[in-house]
Amino acid sequence: IKLKYFKTISLNINNSINKFQPNKIRFNSFPLQLNSKTFSTVADNTIKIVFIDEEGNKATVPGYVGQTLLDIARRHHVDIAGICGGRDHPDEIKHTENWVETVYGSGPTCCLCMVKISSKYNDILPYQTKAEVEGLIDYWDDEYRPTSRLACSITVDKRHDGMVVFVPDAPPTTYV
Repeated sequence: IKLKYFKTISLNINNSINKFQPNKIRFNSFPLQLNSKTFSTVADNTIKIVFIDEEGNKATVPGYVGQTLLDIARRHHVDIAGICGGRDHPDEIKHTENWVETVYGSGPTCCLCMVKISSKYNDILPYQTKAEVEGLIDYWDDEYRPTSRLACSITVDKRHDGMVVFVPDAPPTTYV
């Protein structure tokens, strides 16, 4: 009796799938297409980031498009502080040259996840806010450089593939 019931359900599902023709979904063919658009794969959304510490140790790790440098570093046990995760302080979104919007509850507060990124990547890095610069100067003082950035503030995309990120020693313990 249970077997007949299962066959009935299977036939109903198969009939429903066969009637659904607008986008011509086929589960046994790849890549899956809807309306002539091809979905991306995990490989299409994976990039490599190179982390180098103060001692010159180098780690090339994968990351996903849409993650922050801090997320990627934590996933691969790269030693970067960053207790706030970059989500508690007022942040600025630069819409145009003349329009910068302040958004609350989405920016960094601890400024401990400083990394140094070569100036050759400046054109693909996001706008650096005043709060980010002030926080870096306050917490990192002598170690701050114009190439210093917060790892929680940089969301990666395909253009960041192969980017080299220098990770300084941890900040003084009085700040942690």
